[in-house]
Amino acid sequence: MKRLIYLLELVDYDYFDEVENVDVEERWIIGYFSSEESLNDAISLCNQRKNKNEKITITQKLVECGNNQKYVYVLFYEYSIITDGEYVDYYEYFDPQSTYKKCIALKNELIKDVKYQNDGHRIYDGTTDGFRVYKIKIDFISHINYKMQTEK
Repeated sequence: MKRLIYLLELVDYDYFDEVENVDVEERWIIGYFSSEESLNDAISLCNQRKNKNEKITITQKLVECGNNQKYVYVLFYEYSIITDGEYVDYYEYFDPQSTYKKCIALKNELIKDVKYQNDGHRIYDGTTDGFRVYKIKIDFISHINYKMQTEK
C-alpha cells in the first residue's frame, strides 16, 4: 500500500558547479513526517533555528509501506573530488524505501548508470562505491539529521 509522507529539508544554496553540472548546496534531511501536524511541528522548530540564508523545503513522497511503519530507508550516493588542492563533497539521495533490501535493489540498478561509476577522480569515504543506506525514523527530528544552528 502506498502512503503519503512529507520530506522536510533545510537547504543552503551556494552556486552552480559547471564541471559537475550540478547546483552546489548543502541539504539536511530534517525528517520524514506522516501527517501535516507532525510536519508543522518540525517546521516550527526549523524556523527557530535556521540561518537567514537557509530555506525550508517540503516534498511529498508516496512510499510503499504499511500504516504502522516506523522507519524508512534512504539510499545515499556520496563522494569527494580534489579540486585546486581542496576536497569538494558531493552527495545525492533517493526516494525513501520501505526496506533496506529495496534500497540495495535500487543501488544495483543505479550502478549500471555511468553517472554512478567511479571515473578515477572520485574518493569514497568508508565505502567502495559511494553508496550508503540510512534508516530514518518517521515523525522524528534527530540531532543526527538536524544541523543545530547557533546563529540566527
